[in-house]
Amino acid sequence: MKLSASSPKLVLLAVEANRRCAFVREACATLRWDPPIVVDWRAFLQDPTQLDRALERASSDGDARPCFLRVDSPGEDWECERALLRLGAEQPERDTDIAPSFAAVEEVDALRFDRGRITLPRQWYRGFRAALQRVDESVRAARAVRTTSAPEDIAILFDKRATHARLAEDSVARTPLLGCPSSVDALFALMRERDEQRVFVKLWHGSSASGVVALRRTARGASATTSAELVRVGESTRLYNSLRVRRYTDERDVRAVLGALLREGAVVETWVAKATYDGDNFDLRVVTIAGEARHAVVRVGRSPMTNLHLGNRRGELERVVGRLGVDRWRAVRSLCASAASVFSGCRSLGVDVLLSPDLREARVIEVNAFGDLLPAVVDGGDDTYTATLRGLV
Repeated sequence: MKLSASSPKLVLLAVEANRRCAFVREACATLRWDPPIVVDWRAFLQDPTQLDRALERASSDGDARPCFLRVDSPGEDWECERALLRLGAEQPERDTDIAPSFAAVEEVDALRFDRGRITLPRQWYRGFRAALQRVDESVRAARAVRTTSAPEDIAILFDKRATHARLAEDSVARTPLLGCPSSVDALFALMRERDEQRVFVKLWHGSSASGVVALRRTARGASATTSAELVRVGESTRLYNSLRVRRYTDERDVRAVLGALLREGAVVETWVAKATYDGDNFDLRVVTIAGEARHAVVRVGRSPMTNLHLGNRRGELERVVGRLGVDRWRAVRSLCASAASVFSGCRSLGVDVLLSPDLREARVIEVNAFGDLLPAVVDGGDDTYTATLRGLV
């Protein structure tokens, strides 16, 4: 295939072995662009100047073609996770209202891969935020390089408190934030104060349903529905991400799960009822590109968490749109566009939206910086990656 002589040049910061990287390469081939210059997250975290050199190489070829940097997820790679934890150990803690778990550099180096374990999420975020700041410095130092997603926006999107605040500033309809209690007793007190029997508890810095609990509490006791598996090792407790949603009803187990999350920092949101699809809950993942709602997937599940990787299924979008009607579907798309406008530095976003049982109300649940991983979903003939790159100039 002949490459386009006028195509932009792309530098990609990604986990090279991850399928996300492969999808970007395929998108470049579809558009007849040069293959992206890939900087692996591992290599960048070991030597940040590798990104400097890649940006210099891309922007100094002696032609007038524009150059872009795409930052993709560092997830699904243990060495990247450990490197970010190590970097997080070197950063000052900015929050004084919690005392999260902490491991010094030598303790991080001693960690071994433990599949699915939720390991020091607050410290991981500190490292990730510092890495994004270094990316931003590289972009500013490079000549005429633009980002497809601003590092500052990515950092905010990985902080649910900050994301809530930004959406609230622009009056974007969202699931209501109740607070950020630091203990189980404080959480239960908050629920009593707000007269809430059902809430969602979410890690400040979690993603893909990691550390999410759908909590019910009545006079008869509490139950926690979650994808987190509780494992006791001696006197300590550990949480693991699981592909199976569990329901804990023993008070001791419920408190153990909640306590582990709250110690790392968590938001508490009102549990808003969702519309149903053949009797099961459903919501929508909508990918916005350049501020416009484009690709969409209906996520259907029996549990409160509808993430597809948890064994849930895709519903038929046409069927949902038919139930909504033209005006309500337009309103849903407009809501997604409003959320995207809050993070205008990101060319593509994944916006999760719930619909009320009567389909009359829509609210944003989450906004995801790396939410465009929707294989085989096409809009206007393009998958999400091709659509994101097309029209950059």
